[in-house]
Amino acid sequence: MYGAENIIMAAFMDPQWVHTLLGLLMARKKVFIDSLKGAKYDLHELGGGDAFTTVISPDIFNDFVAPYDSQLIEAAHK
Repeated sequence: MYGAENIIMAAFMDPQWVHTLLGLLMARKKVFIDSLKGAKYDLHELGGGDAFTTVISPDIFNDFVAPYDSQLIEAAHK
């Protein structure tokens, strides 16, 4: 949507903007997760792609991926 290199650079140059974007995307994904209530599924994949630590550092993962993913994982468990 924005490009891996661009979003990684933005994480350093304008981290608040990245957090705002990620918050919006998380809210959208949570609506989808909430819509699955009562559905029978074995696996719901979250992440991958640019979020792998082979693309970003563990620090960027901890600051910009894990806080949002953990909320979505918690919602899926409910």
